This record gives sequence, structure tokens and C-alpha cells, in this order.
Amino acid sequence: MKNTLLFLFVVIGWMACQNNASSPTPSEPSSSMLDVLKTVGDMKGDLNFHQTQTKGYVVVVAPTLADQNTFDVGLHTAGVYTYLENEKDGGVETILVSQEKPKVYQSFIDIFKKERSELYPKLTFINDTTGQIVKALGVNTEHLDHAGEAIAFDAKGNKLYSLDEYRCQGEKLQRLYQTFYPRTIEEFGKNSYTIEKGKKLPTELMKYVKDYIGKQNVMMTFYPSPLSHACSIQMDDFTHFSEKKNIKMFGVSIGTHEQVNAWKMNQYVGLELLADSTGVISNDFNSLLREDDGIIYSDRTVFIIDKEGIVQYINEDYDVVADLTNLENAILALSE
Repeated sequence: MKNTLLFLFVVIGWMACQNNASSPTPSEPSSSMLDVLKTVGDMKGDLNFHQTQTKGYVVVVAPTLADQNTFDVGLHTAGVYTYLENEKDGGVETILVSQEKPKVYQSFIDIFKKERSELYPKLTFINDTTGQIVKALGVNTEHLDHAGEAIAFDAKGNKLYSLDEYRCQGEKLQRLYQTFYPRTIEEFGKNSYTIEKGKKLPTELMKYVKDYIGKQNVMMTFYPSPLSHACSIQMDDFTHFSEKKNIKMFGVSIGTHEQVNAWKMNQYVGLELLADSTGVISNDFNSLLREDDGIIYSDRTVFIIDKEGIVQYINEDYDVVADLTNLENAILALSE
């Protein structure tokens, strides 16, 4: 009898150990990569990112924290917070990794903590002076000179993909966002009209400019994502143009109202920004892109319609650097 009881106790104890071993705490992902993130480097901000119920993780290795022209940390942090951390349906933990000298990193933290006190405790910052995190993540260090890299992980810490040349670009910000929060935008049929330079804007599109016919020239510009680096450069240029010339400018993207409003709060934009969350406006102007893997965003296109309703300029693949001069000349050529 004693032997039988002893055997039962051993079996029960063994089963309990097995159950504990196979059932890790849900809030503590068992990932060697997350172990590296939480144990290596000088961590600031949200120190408990790995203990949070989350939809996933996004790690961004920044090329610099000091040069805002190379990597605009302000836009990046406002962007990842708005798109990922603060999303109503759960949240995605975001970690910004740098390799700055300790004094530069601490100076950045001090300034950020003071100027963005509402964001500081919600985002995680890690300074990887030894390069252990960069090596463990397999980051291509060539991109760290100018653009950085973003890496997405699922809730268990499994790597999903990397985005090199990140630089908080709109297309890549949308990809990160829609990985965790897929967009469902109606499938539209092909438009029956064409938009041609030198001809009247199609009747189907006149509703967008009718209030300005006979009064003011109009520019419709589409961009992939609010709070993106390239889109911010684009909006800065257009704001400058709108102040020089009597032209009404609309900036349109499929961003949500929350994302568009967050951009207005973080950067002065002299355009009227429209949150085309249903994609209708973008589609009407043939500016809605759907990638093969389901990622959706507004294409970078520009249309100028004069006071008579004539299309004076079309660019279906606007480059914020190469096409700037031609666009400026087209705007300056418009009659007052």
C-alpha cells in the first residue's frame, strides 16, 4: 500500500511539473530575441514592455537620434504610438534601439522626457552601445547610416519580417500598422473615365472642386500615410507653395481621423488634410494601391485643377525630391 501511494505521489508531481513547463505565462513571451532586448543595453521609458498583453512587437533600429533630417525621431515616435501602441483594438509594443554614445543618448532621453512627457512612459528606448542587439537582430548595418531598420514580431516573439531603409516612410508605416490591424476597404470597380492634362476634370470628380470653380485653383495630392517622414517633406513643400500662390490644397490618404489629427498636433501642415478612411476619394482619382499581400494605401499622386476646371498638371508617381521643381513651375504658371 505504501509503495502504491508513493508511486501515485511521484506521478502526480511529475504531471504537475510537465504542465508548468508547457504553460508559460501568457504575458511573458518565451523568445531569445526578447530576452536580449530586455537584458542588454541602457533601457528607458516603458521598462515592462515584455510583460504586457500585446498583439506583437515592432523594433526599430535608428541610424541616429541627433540628426532629425536623417531620422525624425519626433515623427517616428508620434507615428508608432498613434498607429501601434495607442490603437483601440489591443496594442503593439514598440521599441526604439540606438547605438549612440552614452552622453548623446542620455541627452536625447532628457529632452524627450521633458518635451514628450505623455509619450515617454509608453514607449521603450534601448541604447545598444555594444552592438549585441543589432547583431542578434541580424540588422544590415549599411542601413544604419541613413535610414534604419524596422522588424515586426508576433505576440510570442516570433519574427515576422524586416523592413530595411525604414526611415518612417509612409508605405512601411502602413505595412507595420496593417500587419496587426488589417484594413478592409471596399473593392471598387474600374473607373469609366480618364483624367487628362489640358482637359476638363471628369464630371464624376467635379464634386471635389465645385466650391472653387471660378474662384481658386485646386491641388489634390495623395500620400501613403500621416506622420511619415517622406510625406512630411511633401507636405512642407506644398505648404510653402500654398502660401506663395492662391491655390487651395488638399492632402488625402486612407489614414484614419485619429492618425490625421495626430499629424496636425505634431507638425504644422498648411494643407487641408482629408482622412479618406473608406478609400473613396483615392479610388476616384485612381490613387488607391493594393499590394499583392493585402496592404492598402493611397499612392503618391498629384493633380492641379485650375479655376475653369481644367486639369493643368498630373503626376501619377510623385517623387518628393526629383519632381519638386516641375511641380513648383506648374503652380507658378497658374493665373491668379
